[in-house]
Amino acid sequence: MRTNTNLVFVNFVWIILKMLNVGRINMTDKLKHYLPEDVPDNLFTQNKLNRMGLVQTSEHVALVSYPEQKREYKLFDINNTRKRKKQQGFSLVEKDLTVEQVLEERKRELEVRKGQLG
Repeated sequence: MRTNTNLVFVNFVWIILKMLNVGRINMTDKLKHYLPEDVPDNLFTQNKLNRMGLVQTSEHVALVSYPEQKREYKLFDINNTRKRKKQQGFSLVEKDLTVEQVLEERKRELEVRKGQLG
């Protein structure tokens, strides 16, 4: 009888996970969703934070959606970050960009995106 109960529980969990994957249940409803051109200047993706030498200290606060790519990326508030610890080693990724440089890069990316979408 115990095996039957476990099987029912496993099936229940599988159904919930399947519903999450197809979007019937959205656990991020309380998060704001932005298109790339609407993202506020204080929110950055983890990749951009890394390039600024910062690491997030809290969970993501919003999502940015690229509908044409069917992709979403987490956005983190720059006020909830700290400087990354300096480590020795070699990396080709520039990790000392300023916020202004990243915002200029974002502006150029949006111009390219606008040109591609027409």
